[in-house]
Amino acid sequence: MNPLSVSSFFAAVGLNVESCFDSAFTASGADGTTTGNWEHYKNPTATSILNQWKVTLNPEKQQQFATQLQKIWLNDMPIVPLFIGPRWSTYSTKYFHCFSSPKNFYGDPIFTTFPDNVLSFTRICPGGKAGA
Repeated sequence: MNPLSVSSFFAAVGLNVESCFDSAFTASGADGTTTGNWEHYKNPTATSILNQWKVTLNPEKQQQFATQLQKIWLNDMPIVPLFIGPRWSTYSTKYFHCFSSPKNFYGDPIFTTFPDNVLSFTRICPGGKAGA
């Protein structure tokens, strides 16, 4: 695994690597939405390794640090990611049809996401049509 792809993986699943190892970024009782550290997890050993990783540009050392962090994290907080950033929405075809679907995909189904919301609002058709 490329050492930079470890950070990419954390980002893809919506986690800030730093926040996963030091609860100073998310105080106990605070909302973890901005950091992804909803558990308020803290591990001094992991924080030390992370601090070493942040100051080296050596890819081999970064890989070693990433591997150590992964082992600590999997030991302390074993998880099985089921989804990587899933996006879905629900809608009714009672009054409108032509929604984005696997057969007719034209944009993100979340209507607040720009610019995909523009596509949705310009392609959704009035009038009910079952199975559209």
